[in-house]
Amino acid sequence: MVTQEKIQEAKDWLKANPSKRLKVKMSHGYSGRLFYNQQREMYGFLRKGVRKYGTVFYEWDRLEEITYPKVYHFNPELANKNEVRMIRKYQKLAAKATFDNKWLRDIRNADLNKSLWENHITTGSGIDGKCVSLDCIRRHCGDRIVDDFLAALKNRTEYQSYRFNFNGYDGSLAVWICPNGEINAGFSKEYRGCANGYYYLLINDTTFIGYDID
Repeated sequence: MVTQEKIQEAKDWLKANPSKRLKVKMSHGYSGRLFYNQQREMYGFLRKGVRKYGTVFYEWDRLEEITYPKVYHFNPELANKNEVRMIRKYQKLAAKATFDNKWLRDIRNADLNKSLWENHITTGSGIDGKCVSLDCIRRHCGDRIVDDFLAALKNRTEYQSYRFNFNGYDGSLAVWICPNGEINAGFSKEYRGCANGYYYLLINDTTFIGYDID
């Protein structure tokens, strides 16, 4: 069995790294991953082979083995190459947009010696560079919401959809007009029943890309 000292270390590590998981083995034969839910301030467990819908975890006394993720040493040169690659990805997608706003101009004019966050392109979150297509969203919410969203974009009017199921999250689409008259649009993927989750901005006519996690 894992000692109480090791259990406390694991709890502290999960709280300090809420986006990461610990692999564990249990005395009753189950194995899976432990995580910490900041919104609910509780620990959860995903059984092996399960990617979502974890259960609240209480069985600390049954832990037999805890495996931490590999530690990768920071390499400034490699990190810079990754940042450049990521910025280029945003620029390539933004070049396809038929509309314009300050965020898209920030992308086009990005300094390759700075990060996405420093260029005001993202808040520097775990969904940087991750895309969601309108076609994918359409498969989850149906034609009505996406068609209304596209109509709002075309007519330059504000729009907020109702929430729809998106892979176990509450999904929604929105269009808003900035004080300077420029149009912006986003896709939100939030935890059920709360206003926290993952937020994407429309980078061209068909694609949303990661911007922030709340």
